[in-house]
Amino acid sequence: MVPSQTEASLGVIPRSRYQPQLDGLRAVAVLVILLDHNYTPVAEFLHLGLLGVRLFFVMSGYLITHTLLGLRKKIEARSLLLTSAFTDFYARRFLRILPAYYVAIALGVILGFPQVQGSLIWPLTFLTNFWISLRGEWPPMVSHFWSIAVQEQFYLLWPCIILIVSRTYLWATMIGFVLSALIFRATCITWEIPLITRWVLPFGCLDSLVIGAMISYAKQTWQPTRYHFWIKSKGAVAAAILCIVTAHFLRGGNPETPLIAMKETLEALALACFLAYAVDGFSGWLGKCLANPVLVSMGRMSYGIYLYHVLILAGLKPFLTPLLSALPKYEWIQAVILCFATWSVAALSWYGLENPMSQLRKYFITTTDKNSKKL
Repeated sequence: MVPSQTEASLGVIPRSRYQPQLDGLRAVAVLVILLDHNYTPVAEFLHLGLLGVRLFFVMSGYLITHTLLGLRKKIEARSLLLTSAFTDFYARRFLRILPAYYVAIALGVILGFPQVQGSLIWPLTFLTNFWISLRGEWPPMVSHFWSIAVQEQFYLLWPCIILIVSRTYLWATMIGFVLSALIFRATCITWEIPLITRWVLPFGCLDSLVIGAMISYAKQTWQPTRYHFWIKSKGAVAAAILCIVTAHFLRGGNPETPLIAMKETLEALALACFLAYAVDGFSGWLGKCLANPVLVSMGRMSYGIYLYHVLILAGLKPFLTPLLSALPKYEWIQAVILCFATWSVAALSWYGLENPMSQLRKYFITTTDKNSKKL
């Protein structure tokens, strides 16, 4: 799942406020997922694929909440009706997500992958994560759709929370969702429910999405001094490092202890701190790296990269492995080739489908409500 391109590119953030480092950060997330799915040793040892998915969730929660808070301000200023705000939000999401998503499914069918043909109802209805939970295993070819399903299910809930819940209770509501995810995973462990269930169901992912949302809410509503003290201070960075290290050791610990339910939350907290810095822009070599045009371009196409990468792996890897296996470190050579091939397909999707479809939003989105005078 992947969360989609930066909101500036979708017309949500004004171009003057566009932060290319966010696209660079998105590229990092999708690259580590590619490396992990290609079974490169370092990626597997550091659980980089898991962290990449977690980063996507945190970023998605942040960016979606940024959009919704902007719509809420218009509602509170009586320049937009609540119904128009929902139309605005879902028009953006549908135009961004659905076209490329269904093209990827169609390609799987056309190319004759039986795993896609035999499970169509689940990805078509964005229920792949529930199907994986029922099966108790990762089905080939469509398993990566689970994270996109989680996000789509989150999008059904979250606009109601941000647009309707009173500001007085909004922060407490977010904390409640984070705690509910922790309780869900701990309960699954106590009742010996399979790991895969607590990983793919939306209830177990809520904390990652909502922690990203909390960063967005804090940035827009807190006083700058308070925001920097709690989220961007040296103490916050030290706490983030401690969280990510603790989560790494928990992941390798006893899988039957309820304490291990904290690892996803700890990872999300650490990644949220990193995201908060990227939103304002890192300085120095890290900032230059994340703003690198190649990385930024890849970040803009990250949704397509995520969608198509399993098809590319399944189609090319059986031919590449026999050709390259005699070479030293052939896994890395193979990974580079597969990453480049995936990027190429994603570029075709971006320029030929995703970007043109996103431009259609102007026919569906009402940024100022014609009936606002009646409010």
